[in-house]
Amino acid sequence: MPDHLRRHGAWLWLGVAAVVAVAIVWAPVVTVVSYGDAPSGSVTLTEMRSAIGLPTSLALWLAVTAVAVAATVVAAWMASLPRTRRSLRRRAR
Repeated sequence: MPDHLRRHGAWLWLGVAAVVAVAIVWAPVVTVVSYGDAPSGSVTLTEMRSAIGLPTSLALWLAVTAVAVAATVVAAWMASLPRTRRSLRRRAR
């Protein structure tokens, strides 16, 4: 396998791992609903939480996932760039 494809594959797997980590930490999977009664009226509080218990929202999860994907794409693109002028000369031969 050519070296540049190997580097892309490594960044792809790192990106997949980042998206899975983001899903575990920020994906809203549990909705917590609390009720309270008082003389002035009742109160209902609704909160979404991730698998590890952090308060989260759908917008936050999608934003962090987009950042992880964008960072992976930029890193893979930068890994495909030639590193030095010497490597440019080597490719020209």
